[in-house]
This record gives sequence, structure tokens and C-alpha cells, in this order.
Amino acid sequence: MSSLDPHVPVDAQQDPWLLFHGTSNLFESRVRKEGLRARKPVFSIDQLTAVADIFEALSWSGEHPGGYAVLKPFSIGHDFSQRRGQPIFLAESALRAATFATADFAGGEVCRALSYCLADLERYVSDDVLREKHYERCERRPGMSRLPREMLPTVDFVATALAKLKPLVERVAALRAQYTCGVIYAIRISPDNLDELAYHSSMGIKCFRAIRVAELESSFQIPSDYEPPVFEEDKRLIEIAMGEDGIVNTIRQLDAQLKTSPE
Repeated sequence: MSSLDPHVPVDAQQDPWLLFHGTSNLFESRVRKEGLRARKPVFSIDQLTAVADIFEALSWSGEHPGGYAVLKPFSIGHDFSQRRGQPIFLAESALRAATFATADFAGGEVCRALSYCLADLERYVSDDVLREKHYERCERRPGMSRLPREMLPTVDFVATALAKLKPLVERVAALRAQYTCGVIYAIRISPDNLDELAYHSSMGIKCFRAIRVAELESSFQIPSDYEPPVFEEDKRLIEIAMGEDGIVNTIRQLDAQLKTSPE
């Protein structure tokens, strides 16, 4: 069926009323004791903004698609702007959750984005070819967005800004170094306890309450060398949860009722 079969039983993957959460060994002990709950952010909004500001000063989005392109709109623009507080993100399938249990996501999504951002900035300082490519790209921009290289911050500016972020660089590296394996939690939520759940087409299920230990039906370890799932297989499994009698479809119907009901 899929590369996850040895780790997550087939019946769990095909259960339309199970949701999944992928994380790592870093948080396993606490989850077993407390369940899943929104925790105080590991990194502050000021730290995230300090990194994003360097990219904006350079008029550069970096090289890695998981870096600034994630940090700015999602980590800063979405995660820190939730009126109801930080949600717990749940996946419609074990395969989708498994992506967030890989070594690439060690420390969480924000930690991952910061890691790629900081690596891009360090490379910008040390790689003459990369900088030249960026300069040429800026000079080729059409119209008013054209940016002569003389107007861009110097390499010394970027190096100095990075030096000020040394504690953040060390914190990110330390978190990612602690990864030994991934963990997927299978979560069973009863039909009469869906009020604090909301469906998002690209982010899965957002849960705005703590998930009790009793709701954690089972957990599965994912090895450190696990490869992310194949999209088509993931899509098929998600369709199970989105079926007529599945939990995702039920949540979507509740969302629709809330949007159409008079205040």
C-alpha cells in the first residue's frame, strides 16, 4: 500500500474518524503526560522578524523554498496572528502527518523555516556567485522595481546582522541536533466534541483546544531516515477522512453552518 505500512497499521490509516499529528522525539515525553496542547512559542515574534528584516533589506527571498517563503507568510503572518491563540495542527492522513515527523521538521515548522533562512543568509555572506546572481536579478527587474546593486546592503551589513543573531543560530542548531526519530499520534475525537476544530484546505485541521491523553488512541515511531510520502497515495488516504461519513467532512459541514447562521 505505502512506505508507511510497517509503521502505521492499515486499519488506522483507513479509519475515517482518526486524525493524526506528526512530531518528533523532542516532545514525545511531554505529549504522553499532558496530551497535545498549544505551547509557548519556542521563538519570539521579534526573533522571527529580525531574520525576515534582513531578507527584506536585501530584497531577496532566499534560495530554499522552505526558508523565507515560509517564515514570512506562515510563521509570522499566520501563526502569530491567530485571534483564538495558537492552534494544534492535525492531519487528515497518517502520511501527511509523517512529513512533520521527519528529521527535516525537527524542532517544529518554525524551527525548520529559521534553519533554512539562516543557512541562506550565511551562504549569501560567503558565496560570491550567489550574491552576483542576486545583484543581476535585481538589476533586471522591470520598471520601478528595478534595484541597482549600489542600493543593496553590503556583505558586512548582513554579516553583522547574523552575528547579532548568534544565540538564535545556536538554539536552532541545538534543537535540530536532538532529533532521533519521528512520532505520529493517532487521535480519535468524538462527533460531539468538534466545536473547537476548523478545516483549512492547505493546513489540515486546526484545533483550538488541548487534546487530552485519552484522545490519543495510539502512537507510531518513524525512523530518522524516513522519506516523505508519495503525493498520490497521500491524496487517496485524505479522501477517506473527507468521505461523507468522515471527520473532515463533518467539520467542514459545521464550519459552513457557522458561516451561514445569523449572528
